Amino acid sequence: MNDLFQNLKNEFQNEDFRYAYAESFLNTKLAMQIKTLREQRKKTQTEIAETMGIKQPGYRRFEDVNHSVWKTDSLWAIARALGVRLNISFETFGTLPEQKRSFNKESLKLPEFKDDPAFKDRSVKFDQVVAHHVVTQAQTTSYVAFDFRTFPADYYLKVRPIDSSPLYRADQDTTLAKTSLCFSETTTSVFPKAIGA
Repeated sequence: MNDLFQNLKNEFQNEDFRYAYAESFLNTKLAMQIKTLREQRKKTQTEIAETMGIKQPGYRRFEDVNHSVWKTDSLWAIARALGVRLNISFETFGTLPEQKRSFNKESLKLPEFKDDPAFKDRSVKFDQVVAHHVVTQAQTTSYVAFDFRTFPADYYLKVRPIDSSPLYRADQDTTLAKTSLCFSETTTSVFPKAIGA
């Protein structure tokens, strides 16, 4: 990262170079993200093109990293076909090295609206919790795994494992909120906030 930043810092002193570099990176990122999102949805170019109301040859250029003429209405049509929103913003040149460093296919993936976790039902249902069986000392013990990253903030997670740990609150313990923990199925219970602390 330091070497990349230092090299760009020196080369960016040339105005023509820094704008050409920024334009090339933007074109590459747009084309690669469009292709990545399409593949993530297991759609063909023809299927996306049909959703947009155009022919496949007309769509194909949007996945070409050398494509350099982007129209806002076309980008919005692509975004709608892929189930995401379009965001256009101006940025400083200082953010470019980090964007370049973190640029990879995985970082370009996004869920469709129907799979967007922000709009998912976050209520806890015990029949949706996965029970894990952990084998220790030739004995099998049933455990329930809770992912605190998706646990609703308006619920308590009451934990009574073997070591008699105190009550944990998913909305207050930031350490627990970043992890997935397993507790004994018979000693774990969930209560709404209104039912006491």
